[in-house]
Amino acid sequence: MESPQLIEIPLTGKSMTPLLRSDDTLYFKQDKIRYCIGDVYLFKDPEDKELIAHRLISKQPYIFKGDLDLHWQEVSKQYHLGKLSYIKRQGTLYQLKKRPQLLLNFILSLTKLTSEKYSRFIRRPMRTILKLAVLVEWSLY
Repeated sequence: MESPQLIEIPLTGKSMTPLLRSDDTLYFKQDKIRYCIGDVYLFKDPEDKELIAHRLISKQPYIFKGDLDLHWQEVSKQYHLGKLSYIKRQGTLYQLKKRPQLLLNFILSLTKLTSEKYSRFIRRPMRTILKLAVLVEWSLY
């Protein structure tokens, strides 16, 4: 699977649950990155240089957020490394092609506006909505 255009990263952490799991291997396409709100991208954290895979929630400026995180992060383009193209889970390789973009954008718009103050009231409903979105998303592959 390794090629000059793909970066292979074993996933650690839970910020992108339920779509991505800690035992998944992620493959990011490096060349000709096309930015779409709702897609997952790999970038290098400008402060601690850690590799992070989060969802794009804004292009003006580039703002990323983990699906379960309450905080978002603005990351300049120079730190972007690739766009998620494949997920390997339990030996099966899934190619990411289609997704219910409108549903994901709606979900992301809700999570983007969420503050710490209201997080305890919407965390459980948001997890349920995200799980449903993932079920719909995976059914398209």
